[in-house]
Parts: sequence; C-alpha cells; structure tokens
Amino acid sequence: MTEQLKYGKPERFVSNAALAHYRSQHPRCEVIGCINFSAPEPHHLRPRARGRDDSPDNLIAFCPECHGRWHWLGGKEWYRRYHDRLLVGTRMKVALALRLPEVE
Repeated sequence: MTEQLKYGKPERFVSNAALAHYRSQHPRCEVIGCINFSAPEPHHLRPRARGRDDSPDNLIAFCPECHGRWHWLGGKEWYRRYHDRLLVGTRMKVALALRLPEVE
C-alpha cells in the first residue's frame, strides 16, 4: 500500500521553446572572458523549488564549467567572486534573483 503525501510538489512546467530561444540568443557562456559554448539548458536563477519560471529574467547561459562553479560555491559566493565578469544587464538580474544589492 502506498502512502499519499498530504502536500505534493507543485506541478512544474518547462517551456522547451523558451529555453531554446534563450539559448539561441546566448550561444556562449555569459561570463565575460569565457569562450565556451553554453550548456543545452540555461541555468535557472530561482530554482524549481522556489517557483522558477522560464522567463529571460530568470535564466543565465553558463558553460558546464561555470555552471558547476555556481553550484559548488553557491549563488551568493559565486556572485561575490564573478559579478565583475558579467555584463551589466546580466549582473543586475543575478543580483535581483539572489536578492542582493548590485555590486559596483
């Protein structure tokens, strides 16, 4: 007999078209100086568990290496180390997603 969870996870909708469009606009990693191609799926700044969506304001194109660093360091530490290697618009959306003041 299986036990029914009282509160299930919210249903997740991923727009493959939105992800493909974002990647077509950002074929390379968004870290300045990184020349690697971006991973097939952009990174979501606000994770699935926190109501992520597939809007451009919630996506960043990372290569697998930069993406791994984000997860290894954690978003806030990654931002502290790499904020100056992001374009201004990208830097602002990452700071907003992490709820941090933009670092000049």
